[in-house]
Amino acid sequence: MDPETGEISLPQDPAAVRLERFALQSVARSILPKARTAKCLRVPFARSVGVFHSQAHESAHYGGLVTCASVWACPICAARITERRRRELQHAMALWEAQGGSVALLTLTHGHSLGDRLCDLLAAEQKALHAFFSSRAGHRLMSALGRVGHVRAWEITHGRLRERNNGWHPHFHLLLFLEIQHGDLSGAEEWGYAIWLNACRLAGLPLPDRRHGITIQDGANAAAYVAKFGQEAPKSWGLDAEMTKGHTKRARDGETPFDFLRSCLLQDDPQARRLFREYAECFKGKRQLVWSRGLRDLLGLEDLSDEDLASRQEEDAYLLANLTLDQWRIIRASDRRGEVLEVARHGDPQALNRYLDAITSRP
Repeated sequence: MDPETGEISLPQDPAAVRLERFALQSVARSILPKARTAKCLRVPFARSVGVFHSQAHESAHYGGLVTCASVWACPICAARITERRRRELQHAMALWEAQGGSVALLTLTHGHSLGDRLCDLLAAEQKALHAFFSSRAGHRLMSALGRVGHVRAWEITHGRLRERNNGWHPHFHLLLFLEIQHGDLSGAEEWGYAIWLNACRLAGLPLPDRRHGITIQDGANAAAYVAKFGQEAPKSWGLDAEMTKGHTKRARDGETPFDFLRSCLLQDDPQARRLFREYAECFKGKRQLVWSRGLRDLLGLEDLSDEDLASRQEEDAYLLANLTLDQWRIIRASDRRGEVLEVARHGDPQALNRYLDAITSRP
């Protein structure tokens, strides 16, 4: 696991994964030239660019640069924001369980096909989710489970590489905070399926089947459910990671949006470019995690925006080097933004200065 972002990178070297994020961001910039992501960690807003080091997290990051805070379109901001959201969610679960409560993972999906437009699916899914929770049957189910609140996350994959391409597959994960300790939730799952089936019908969505449409699992059993990396699944991948990092990981079944960027990076893939552009446009302005009303206050948690998290420095971070704007232009033009941070991760200012001298003194 990457100590800075918590990202699972198997079987690759963590340094290669970190460098890949900058390469993928450059691909996203070429696909979305007018988006804020095209300026992210490229355009300075100060007279110099700072390189900061965090010893606690063995990480380095820049200061004085524009950040886009797009958890959907920017691989670098997504890594930083989702890791901080993951820590927050992990803390929230620990607080709740210390008070005697429990958590369960509710997953909701539905039928989908190659001809479905992503924006239409997202709009209909929001209607279906509202119908699921606002119906009388939904209220009774949540009351029976002892729900006091939930956190909702969107995850998305695409099936273009499958033998049967069924197109976009957006779906919901909901982390339920429950007052009651549960064992077998199969009865609640059957009950919930009937409610979700009707909600999809009302919203005009393709109807879910019983096998895939809904799962409700308690926190202990859900750990096995969310480990989607086969036998090499790291033990550290839990509910917190599944809720926050679903769209950034490498998909085992289908492709995630960042897999489209990888495909464009490795080869000229016009279909991947088109699909990523559609995805970015449809998810623009949407929140990755949505907390139900009152849950943050109940747990005493601060409500920070993605912009706050993207620009916030680690508490122990200190300035390792100040880059002049001329130095930064050379680093940016030679696409060495990631390499500079890899050198800075060791916290050795002399080594960093030697590296900077070597790359900025060239013609």
